[in-house]
Amino acid sequence: MQTAKHPALPLAMTAVMAAVMAVVVPFSISIGPIPLSLCTLVIYMNAYILGWKRGTVATLVYILLGAVGMPVFNSFSGGLGVVAGPTGGYIVGYLPLALICGLAGAAAPQKRCCTLWAPPGTASSPATLWALPWATASSPSSPATSSR
Repeated sequence: MQTAKHPALPLAMTAVMAAVMAVVVPFSISIGPIPLSLCTLVIYMNAYILGWKRGTVATLVYILLGAVGMPVFNSFSGGLGVVAGPTGGYIVGYLPLALICGLAGAAAPQKRCCTLWAPPGTASSPATLWALPWATASSPSSPATSSR
């Protein structure tokens, strides 16, 4: 006898993965204003576990929770100031990261190790290319902000 899936299961899984992102962020290495955290690894897992749509939604929920002030970012910080600061480009870059990784994972013909680990490396490039100019422009010592 099979049991039917509850219609709220996808919503609950999306919420749990957003919460997992918030839980792993304190496990980070601070190397200046932009820390290295496990959140990127959880975003990769979101894309494979939830699929590209729900994985991207879970990432968006995480970003919105932090933007409204929940302390879900590094050093238990939150708010629009964090999203607009030097780390904001990386935080916003999580969205294309989840989308590209999820789409690449869905397009993989078979779930083999080489097809599952190539998309995260590919997906990290656009996120980093988006984040570096943002970090440079919003850094207190950058030429763009020193003339203000």
